[in-house]
Amino acid sequence: MTIESFINNPETEKRWLTQCANSFKLNKEIAIDFSPYVCQVPKTIKETKIQAYIPQKIGLGPYHCFRPEFFVTERHKLTIAKNCMDFSKVQHLITETLIFFEPRIRAQYDKFLDIDTHTLCWILTIDSLYLLHFLNSYIPHQEIDSQVQSLPQEKNQEINSERRSMAQDIIMLENQIPSIVLIEIQMSLSQHFSKLFKDLFFNFCKAHSPLQLSETKKFRSFVFCKDRSPHLLDYMHQLIVNNRAIIEEEEEEYDDSKYYDDTCNRTFEDHIVVKVVRNIAGIIPGGGIVEKPLSLMSQLPWDQITGLIKKEDESKPKIEEIEIPSVAELEEIAKIKFKLTEGGIRDIKFIEEGGEHRFYLPQITLNSDSEVILRNLVAYEAATASPESSLELAEYVDFMCGIVDTPKDVNILKKANIIKDRSSLNDEEIAELFNGITKTTGKFNKKKKSDLEKAIETVNEKFDNTLRVKTYRFIKKYIYTSWKFLTLFSTVLLILLICLQVFCQVYGCSNRWFRTSS
Repeated sequence: MTIESFINNPETEKRWLTQCANSFKLNKEIAIDFSPYVCQVPKTIKETKIQAYIPQKIGLGPYHCFRPEFFVTERHKLTIAKNCMDFSKVQHLITETLIFFEPRIRAQYDKFLDIDTHTLCWILTIDSLYLLHFLNSYIPHQEIDSQVQSLPQEKNQEINSERRSMAQDIIMLENQIPSIVLIEIQMSLSQHFSKLFKDLFFNFCKAHSPLQLSETKKFRSFVFCKDRSPHLLDYMHQLIVNNRAIIEEEEEEYDDSKYYDDTCNRTFEDHIVVKVVRNIAGIIPGGGIVEKPLSLMSQLPWDQITGLIKKEDESKPKIEEIEIPSVAELEEIAKIKFKLTEGGIRDIKFIEEGGEHRFYLPQITLNSDSEVILRNLVAYEAATASPESSLELAEYVDFMCGIVDTPKDVNILKKANIIKDRSSLNDEEIAELFNGITKTTGKFNKKKKSDLEKAIETVNEKFDNTLRVKTYRFIKKYIYTSWKFLTLFSTVLLILLICLQVFCQVYGCSNRWFRTSS
């Protein structure tokens, strides 16, 4: 196995040495958290839907800033940055502040940044000013005070498709800008850093989050931000996960299925054995005796026959999902009613009330940008998880992907006000949205089960104990298994009888072996 180094040329080596030297020159008392928070999405996750993880219109930060298709938007960002801060202030900010924080900034990324120190600082300064400008447009006009007048204001308006398209790129994991950079730039603009969280971040998240946010956790303090909210995506994640009804005190593999399908889809005429036999029959004297049966057998419906054999293999799901019946099955078979909870994903519960079983779920609001946001939230949670992590949001998304299979499931949840659709998606497209997200939980050994896992186990137990399900599973176990054997046996017998018929048509076996005595 070849191991590649991130140092691939003399310039890269020189930059690495400079970065190491700068780290030694700085104050030794500076504490650096070396846990990366701006991570590249793993290739296996990206391949499921690459446009959901790779920005399409604008790149923020070092991972996507030099892509040639973003050249026009780079000029747009530069224009906005010039309107926000003049050149002398930018130079002072870079030389007196950002360079000092360089080791801490680089530690936020999970990849070695092969970029010169000043280049990196310029990238982050321009992109941060653009991001602050964009976020500032989410503040209602009447709430703008004198402290934010230094940033140009856009007319606050209804969030249209174009804005949601931009927001998709801004919230992507690989496009995140560390909060520490945004705070320093805000201070250079004479703004209080608490506004970054309680106003700018919060209003953006409130406008775009598919799930309701915690109003009590806006993360006002710098210390709390530094430890718990390193960037915008994490801030949204924290507000979603910590939203509770009861207010708490703050604290690439080889796929042989394609080959299998190709071989099964071949016609009888295309089979290699048939071709060999035909060639031999054309050479050997008397080979025409074999040619005639082959011609008759080639007329048989082999595609339908092979279809019986491979039918069950094709029915296997391509996306792994959590083991739980669908919404329609739970409602119609187990008589479980779906109700809206007042809180968030931590308030999911399954209880018996008034003689009926009720499953309480939080409301999820779907817009054109919701799928991208959900995917990146889950990707971030998985990328920064430790063996002790609970992966609560990913667990919720897996759960929704498990219970929503068809448009009928979507319609039931809409009637219960659990799914709120503000986009142009129909029920079938919403079902496809949930069915297209790969299962992500189960990677870590958790010491105890979450409340959602306990609820799922209780629901499955309730479903399994219904008379209808017990009867179906009995039939499937003792009758359906035999039926598959009988189907295969019948298919083989049919083929043998057809072969016998073909043989008899050629050689007249009815006159020789099945002659009846008079």
